Amino acid sequence: MKTLLLLFGFITTISTSAFSQETLINQNFNSIRTILTGWDNIRGEWLTSSFIAMSNNQAIPNRTFPEQVTPAQLFSTVPIDKKERVNELLESNERIAANTPQLNPNSFLTMAVLARRFVRIGQTAAQVGGTTMNNPGIQMNPNTSTLTAFSSGEPHIVTFDNRYYKNLMVGEFVLAKSVASNFEVQTRLQALSGDVSFNTAAAMNVGGDKVCVYANEKPDGNNSSSLRINGESVNINNPIYYLPMGGTVSYANQSYTVNWPTGEIAIIEIRKYLENNYLNVAVQVYTSNDKDNDMTGLFGNANNNKADDFASLDGDWAKPYAVDSRSSLFSYSPDITTETYSNRHTSTLNKKMDKLPESTLAVSRKICQEAGVGENDLEGCAFDNAYFHIAPNPRPVFNSFIDGSTLVRLDQPVVNTNASLSAVVVAPVPDKKTTVNPQLRNIRIPRTNVPVIFNVVRIAPLLGNMGNLIIR
Repeated sequence: MKTLLLLFGFITTISTSAFSQETLINQNFNSIRTILTGWDNIRGEWLTSSFIAMSNNQAIPNRTFPEQVTPAQLFSTVPIDKKERVNELLESNERIAANTPQLNPNSFLTMAVLARRFVRIGQTAAQVGGTTMNNPGIQMNPNTSTLTAFSSGEPHIVTFDNRYYKNLMVGEFVLAKSVASNFEVQTRLQALSGDVSFNTAAAMNVGGDKVCVYANEKPDGNNSSSLRINGESVNINNPIYYLPMGGTVSYANQSYTVNWPTGEIAIIEIRKYLENNYLNVAVQVYTSNDKDNDMTGLFGNANNNKADDFASLDGDWAKPYAVDSRSSLFSYSPDITTETYSNRHTSTLNKKMDKLPESTLAVSRKICQEAGVGENDLEGCAFDNAYFHIAPNPRPVFNSFIDGSTLVRLDQPVVNTNASLSAVVVAPVPDKKTTVNPQLRNIRIPRTNVPVIFNVVRIAPLLGNMGNLIIR
């Protein structure tokens, strides 16, 4: 009997402690809501609700303002002093979760990372003269704290830290991945002519949504669009398409721009070689401190040190970044798997650059420079132009929403959804079946039965009093 009483007391103590920690977390989010709605009542309410949804891996609420932005883009416009206070509260929640066994610290990690990221961007912007006004509008701060990587042509890769190399493999690989940001970009390298490989498909985890671009063969046989969003073929006939988990996709001039809810950006360009299409893939991420930096992939580790991107480029060095059946974000036609594309041999083409006359390369370098190709991408562009006669493709420019824009205060919410923008979803071809990796059929992480505070919050309470929670 005494043992049972001790056990009951121990369980009661743990439950009371967890409830107390959840209460602290809830108080912090109430404070965040007060801060953000004090900045802008309508946008601040949506931003707070989006933070909680993202922490719980749920779809964010519909936008109630006219700007076509992600949560990260909107948060970057918040005045610096308010961002700093939000950062403190989110980091407090992260620490509480990390020290409470009943809570899942990963639920709080993404928001804490995002807060640290955008406080830093705001501070950098202030140093270069960015200003913020609270009334009548809110002046944006320019974004200056980013790193970019680029995979182009046959393909040539320049990492986030500006290390250049040629990827001569065939197969499906991770270009860039961060668990902390719920971010991943994968590429499919195929031989389009002999031993010449190109990017022919890209697959992305965009904060929990799966976005794929297929240059040539489509997994469902529907050739009306190259874009697949969570397995559906989508034609974007409007300026932007909203993803359920907070990201956005836009399309112009044979290029897709994908914005993550946490601020990363990918630009996927569709280009032509002989009778086939290929992709150029550019990715922008934020500089990270040691605490947050878990970036990995063929684009390197994004730590501003190109010397440690890869220990060696000899042999089967890319194997750790190869995609397998469990990790693939791609969809496949019947009887096709990632192994179908995974003949990861080294092309004999790597010897041919030395055989090109220097005079030929010099002409191609000049052509690339005149087309606006930067120094880091010049050798790859010159080789592709000289050997394959591919026209120069300068690295795409990442345009920030916050550059030179002003938010005007609203008296009441406005409707801003895919339906209001008249986006068109194209149904898959009915007689074709698409095989989706069963482990990733629904990439959104479902709610758990663990008594985490955000697993108790539902959409209705988010729009009302966040203190009125029912703990299950």
